[in-house]
Amino acid sequence: LVGFLTGDSGTDFLAMQAPWIDEVLAFIYASLESRDELLERCLVVTDPDVWDRIIETSVPLILIPVFNSELNIEPAIKSGHLVILVADSENFIQSKERLLLPKIDRLIAGESLKSLEQNSSQIDEIIALARRSMSACLDNILATP
Repeated sequence: LVGFLTGDSGTDFLAMQAPWIDEVLAFIYASLESRDELLERCLVVTDPDVWDRIIETSVPLILIPVFNSELNIEPAIKSGHLVILVADSENFIQSKERLLLPKIDRLIAGESLKSLEQNSSQIDEIIALARRSMSACLDNILATP
């Protein structure tokens, strides 16, 4: 991802796919959290009308469109912007420049959750739910008092 954003990949767009779009956005943020010069240029675009206006800017941006309508990335690329296309498991982006994010790893998740004051069966349940659906897992965690 950083290689793409710093121009090392030789392409102007990248497709990223995960079971949940928010996982892709979290991955992008985590990858760029310590790289202010890149993070400050990132813009998640949720509206096609905003997309049409923002691609006309002369400041080179890293654009991440997340709206559900027809999208033409060529004008954005011609204006000097980089584009990250995101998809969840229900959608597919056909591209040779594609990064697939896997489901959360059981062992890594277990290590990360050790600091919680939960018993091991509760942690196993959280990990299993996260592997099935990260959004359901987060809903479950937020609903638990």
